Amino acid sequence: MGGFSVFTGFLSTLFATLIGVIVAFFNDRQINKAKKYQRTRQHLLSVQEELKRNRETVNHNIDVISHLQSENGGNTSHYSIDVLSDDSWQAALEEGVIDSLDTDLYKDLNEIYYQVEALNELIRRLRTESIHPSLGEELDKGAFDMEIWSITVTYWDEDAEEIREADLATVIKKRSNSLGIRIDGVSDEIKTQLDKLEASKESAENRSLKRFQ
Repeated sequence: MGGFSVFTGFLSTLFATLIGVIVAFFNDRQINKAKKYQRTRQHLLSVQEELKRNRETVNHNIDVISHLQSENGGNTSHYSIDVLSDDSWQAALEEGVIDSLDTDLYKDLNEIYYQVEALNELIRRLRTESIHPSLGEELDKGAFDMEIWSITVTYWDEDAEEIREADLATVIKKRSNSLGIRIDGVSDEIKTQLDKLEASKESAENRSLKRFQ
Protein backbone atom coordinates (compact mmCIF):
# COMPACT_ATOMS: atom_id res chain seq x y z
CA MET A 1 0.00 0.00 0.00
CA GLY A 2 2.83 2.35 0.88
CA GLY A 3 4.53 1.54 -2.42
CA PHE A 4 1.34 2.40 -4.32
CA SER A 5 1.15 5.78 -2.56
CA VAL A 6 4.73 6.53 -3.47
CA PHE A 7 4.05 5.58 -7.09
CA THR A 8 0.89 7.70 -7.17
CA GLY A 9 2.78 10.65 -5.71
CA PHE A 10 5.51 10.20 -8.31
CA LEU A 11 2.97 10.22 -11.15
CA SER A 12 1.30 13.33 -9.76
CA THR A 13 4.62 15.12 -9.50
CA LEU A 14 5.61 13.99 -12.99
CA PHE A 15 2.26 15.11 -14.42
CA ALA A 16 2.50 18.49 -12.71
CA THR A 17 6.04 18.93 -14.01
CA LEU A 18 5.02 18.07 -17.56
CA ILE A 19 2.11 20.53 -17.40
CA GLY A 20 4.49 23.20 -16.10
CA VAL A 21 6.94 22.55 -18.93
CA ILE A 22 4.16 22.73 -21.55
CA VAL A 23 2.78 25.96 -20.09
CA ALA A 24 6.28 27.48 -19.92
CA PHE A 25 6.95 26.43 -23.52
CA PHE A 26 3.65 27.95 -24.67
CA ASN A 27 4.34 31.17 -22.78
CA ASP A 28 7.82 31.42 -24.27
CA ARG A 29 6.36 31.07 -27.74
CA GLN A 30 3.79 33.79 -27.10
CA ILE A 31 6.40 36.09 -25.59
CA ASN A 32 8.71 35.51 -28.56
CA LYS A 33 5.82 36.21 -30.94
CA ALA A 34 5.05 39.45 -29.12
CA LYS A 35 8.72 40.47 -29.32
CA LYS A 36 8.84 39.64 -33.03
CA TYR A 37 5.71 41.68 -33.76
CA GLN A 38 7.15 44.58 -31.78
CA ARG A 39 10.50 44.36 -33.57
CA THR A 40 8.77 44.25 -36.95
CA ARG A 41 6.61 47.24 -36.00
CA GLN A 42 9.67 49.25 -34.94
CA HIS A 43 11.39 48.53 -38.25
CA LEU A 44 8.26 49.43 -40.19
CA LEU A 45 7.96 52.71 -38.27
CA SER A 46 11.55 53.45 -39.23
CA VAL A 47 10.79 52.67 -42.89
CA GLN A 48 7.71 54.90 -42.69
CA GLU A 49 9.81 57.79 -41.40
CA GLU A 50 12.49 57.14 -44.02
CA LEU A 51 9.90 57.30 -46.79
CA LYS A 52 8.61 60.60 -45.41
CA ARG A 53 12.14 62.01 -45.57
CA ASN A 54 12.60 60.61 -49.08
CA ARG A 55 9.34 62.24 -50.14
CA GLU A 56 10.65 65.59 -48.91
CA THR A 57 13.97 65.03 -50.68
CA VAL A 58 12.15 64.16 -53.90
CA ASN A 59 10.18 67.42 -53.67
CA HIS A 60 13.32 69.45 -53.02
CA ASN A 61 15.18 67.82 -55.92
CA ILE A 62 12.30 68.53 -58.29
CA ASP A 63 12.27 72.16 -57.13
CA VAL A 64 16.03 72.53 -57.65
CA ILE A 65 15.92 71.03 -61.15
CA SER A 66 12.91 73.16 -62.07
CA HIS A 67 14.71 76.27 -60.83
CA LEU A 68 17.90 75.52 -62.75
CA GLN A 69 15.87 74.81 -65.86
CA SER A 70 14.23 78.24 -65.69
CA GLU A 71 15.25 81.70 -66.82
CA ASN A 72 16.19 82.51 -63.21
CA GLY A 73 18.46 79.52 -62.83
CA GLY A 74 21.56 81.62 -62.27
CA ASN A 75 25.15 80.71 -63.07
CA THR A 76 25.43 77.49 -61.05
CA SER A 77 27.91 75.07 -62.58
CA HIS A 78 26.54 71.81 -61.11
CA TYR A 79 23.27 70.27 -60.06
CA SER A 80 23.25 70.00 -56.26
CA ILE A 81 20.54 67.45 -55.51
CA ASP A 82 20.41 64.84 -52.77
CA VAL A 83 20.38 61.06 -52.94
CA LEU A 84 17.62 59.14 -51.21
CA SER A 85 18.00 56.89 -48.16
CA ASP A 86 17.41 53.16 -47.95
CA ASP A 87 19.15 52.43 -44.60
CA SER A 88 15.95 51.57 -42.71
CA TRP A 89 14.74 49.24 -45.45
CA GLN A 90 18.09 47.44 -45.60
CA ALA A 91 18.07 47.07 -41.79
CA ALA A 92 14.59 45.53 -41.95
CA LEU A 93 15.74 43.07 -44.59
CA GLU A 94 18.83 42.10 -42.59
CA GLU A 95 16.74 41.52 -39.43
CA GLY A 96 14.48 39.15 -41.34
CA VAL A 97 11.28 40.82 -40.14
CA ILE A 98 9.82 41.12 -43.62
CA ASP A 99 8.01 37.76 -43.37
CA SER A 100 5.60 39.40 -40.90
CA LEU A 101 4.42 41.91 -43.51
CA ASP A 102 1.46 41.47 -45.81
CA THR A 103 2.52 40.21 -49.23
CA ASP A 104 1.13 43.22 -51.10
CA LEU A 105 2.86 45.69 -48.78
CA TYR A 106 6.18 43.90 -49.09
CA LYS A 107 5.84 43.89 -52.88
CA ASP A 108 5.04 47.62 -52.98
CA LEU A 109 7.90 48.54 -50.63
CA ASN A 110 10.34 46.38 -52.56
CA GLU A 111 9.37 48.09 -55.83
CA ILE A 112 9.65 51.54 -54.22
CA TYR A 113 13.15 50.86 -52.94
CA TYR A 114 14.13 49.41 -56.30
CA GLN A 115 13.14 52.80 -57.74
CA VAL A 116 15.12 54.54 -54.99
CA GLU A 117 18.26 52.59 -55.89
CA ALA A 118 17.85 53.24 -59.62
CA LEU A 119 17.14 56.94 -59.06
CA ASN A 120 20.17 57.32 -56.79
CA GLU A 121 22.42 56.00 -59.56
CA LEU A 122 21.10 58.69 -61.91
CA ILE A 123 21.45 61.40 -59.24
CA ARG A 124 25.06 60.46 -58.51
CA ARG A 125 25.82 60.60 -62.23
CA LEU A 126 24.16 64.01 -62.62
CA ARG A 127 26.05 65.44 -59.62
CA THR A 128 29.36 64.70 -61.37
CA GLU A 129 28.29 66.41 -64.59
CA SER A 130 28.61 70.14 -65.03
CA ILE A 131 25.57 71.96 -66.30
CA HIS A 132 25.73 72.10 -70.08
CA PRO A 133 27.60 75.15 -71.43
CA SER A 134 24.66 75.78 -73.73
CA LEU A 135 22.18 75.67 -70.86
CA GLY A 136 18.72 76.68 -72.04
CA GLU A 137 19.52 76.58 -75.74
CA GLU A 138 17.57 74.30 -78.02
CA LEU A 139 18.87 71.28 -79.88
CA ASP A 140 17.31 70.69 -83.27
CA LYS A 141 15.84 67.17 -83.30
CA GLY A 142 14.10 67.52 -86.65
CA ALA A 143 10.40 67.31 -85.81
CA PHE A 144 10.91 69.22 -82.56
CA ASP A 145 13.46 71.23 -80.58
CA MET A 146 14.84 69.91 -77.28
CA GLU A 147 16.28 72.29 -74.70
CA ILE A 148 19.77 71.41 -73.46
CA TRP A 149 20.00 71.23 -69.66
CA SER A 150 22.43 68.37 -68.99
CA ILE A 151 23.89 65.39 -70.78
CA THR A 152 21.42 63.64 -73.07
CA VAL A 153 20.48 60.04 -72.31
CA THR A 154 18.43 57.35 -73.97
CA TYR A 155 16.04 55.65 -71.55
CA TRP A 156 12.98 53.43 -71.30
CA ASP A 157 9.82 55.40 -70.61
CA GLU A 158 7.52 53.14 -68.57
CA ASP A 159 4.46 55.33 -69.09
CA ALA A 160 4.81 55.48 -72.86
CA GLU A 161 6.34 51.97 -72.99
CA GLU A 162 8.95 53.01 -75.50
CA ILE A 163 12.55 54.17 -75.77
CA ARG A 164 12.96 57.93 -75.52
CA GLU A 165 15.72 60.53 -75.40
CA ALA A 166 15.97 63.44 -72.97
CA ASP A 167 18.46 65.27 -70.83
CA LEU A 168 19.41 63.43 -67.64
CA ALA A 169 18.06 66.09 -65.27
CA THR A 170 14.63 65.89 -66.88
CA VAL A 171 14.63 62.09 -66.60
CA ILE A 172 15.48 62.38 -62.89
CA LYS A 173 12.74 64.94 -62.42
CA LYS A 174 10.16 62.71 -64.09
CA ARG A 175 11.18 59.60 -62.17
CA SER A 176 11.32 61.55 -58.90
CA ASN A 177 7.74 62.64 -59.44
CA SER A 178 6.70 59.04 -60.15
CA LEU A 179 8.46 57.82 -57.00
CA GLY A 180 6.79 60.52 -54.90
CA ILE A 181 3.37 59.37 -56.08
CA ARG A 182 4.19 55.77 -55.17
CA ILE A 183 5.38 56.77 -51.71
CA ASP A 184 2.11 58.64 -51.15
CA GLY A 185 0.17 55.59 -52.31
CA VAL A 186 1.81 53.17 -49.86
CA SER A 187 1.33 55.33 -46.75
CA ASP A 188 -2.15 53.95 -45.96
CA GLU A 189 -0.90 50.38 -46.40
CA ILE A 190 1.85 51.00 -43.86
CA LYS A 191 -0.61 52.46 -41.33
CA THR A 192 -2.88 49.42 -41.72
CA GLN A 193 0.06 47.05 -41.25
CA LEU A 194 1.25 48.91 -38.15
CA ASP A 195 -2.22 48.56 -36.60
CA LYS A 196 -2.25 44.82 -37.37
CA LEU A 197 1.18 44.32 -35.83
CA GLU A 198 0.17 46.18 -32.67
CA ALA A 199 -3.01 44.08 -32.36
CA SER A 200 -1.03 40.85 -32.88
CA LYS A 201 1.52 41.87 -30.24
CA GLU A 202 -1.19 42.63 -27.69
CA SER A 203 -2.98 39.35 -28.47
CA ALA A 204 0.22 37.34 -27.93
CA GLU A 205 0.92 39.17 -24.66
CA ASN A 206 -2.63 38.59 -23.41
CA ARG A 207 -2.46 34.86 -24.18
CA SER A 208 0.78 34.64 -22.23
CA LEU A 209 -0.67 36.47 -19.23
CA LYS A 210 -3.78 34.28 -19.11
CA ARG A 211 -1.61 31.20 -18.61
CA PHE A 212 -0.31 32.67 -15.36
CA GLN A 213 -3.76 33.50 -14.00
